[in-house]
Amino acid sequence: MTNARDPETFYHVGKPGPDDDESCTEFETSDDAQFVDDGVVCPSCRSPLDHLTWVPPYLTELECWNREFTDFVFGFGSLLLSERSLAAIRSSGLIGIGKADSVEVIKVRKHKRFQGNPPSYFLVEVVVSKAAVDLEASGFEHEGNVCLECRTGQILKRWKRVVFESGTWSGEDIFRPIGKRASFFCTRRFRDFCLEHKFTGAVFLPAEKYNHDFYPNEKPKK
Repeated sequence: MTNARDPETFYHVGKPGPDDDESCTEFETSDDAQFVDDGVVCPSCRSPLDHLTWVPPYLTELECWNREFTDFVFGFGSLLLSERSLAAIRSSGLIGIGKADSVEVIKVRKHKRFQGNPPSYFLVEVVVSKAAVDLEASGFEHEGNVCLECRTGQILKRWKRVVFESGTWSGEDIFRPIGKRASFFCTRRFRDFCLEHKFTGAVFLPAEKYNHDFYPNEKPKK
């Protein structure tokens, strides 16, 4: 459900799973990390729109599941990029990365032995797009009322795919959409750029194949 100016395919940008042929590095904040509530709420239903904001100092712990430090590192709904991937994306003209703050790695857990120190990492802001999830076309199922402005409800049970309402995408190459602000999506152009530069640590799944069921033992509504 895209219009003439929309790219042919959007992709979910996510952490590699155990069945993916891709290295995975995750991060956690330090035990004494501080977070603040920015008070960003939906003007209609007054529900919080984002998780708490991590404030400096940005001290992080890495967990490496393979024999390398990756370029994309996911953790608690946030994203770290290596210095080389951030610089390349910035210089490419790709749109969607806002501010970037340097983080300090204070601990590394390696599940497989390998040599070397982690690269410089940056906590990046991925912008919120005007792209709005088409809840009906995507098969979203909520418990309780759903706000038509922020596209969220009390409990999200499952979704079958992610489809954006035609004409709502505002041109970003990587973004967080209305109705799925905790997830990252990108254009084909962004995906192709990352694959061409052999950036590691991310899986690009076509949005129409991105689904999840939080209640697999419950019979979904037809």
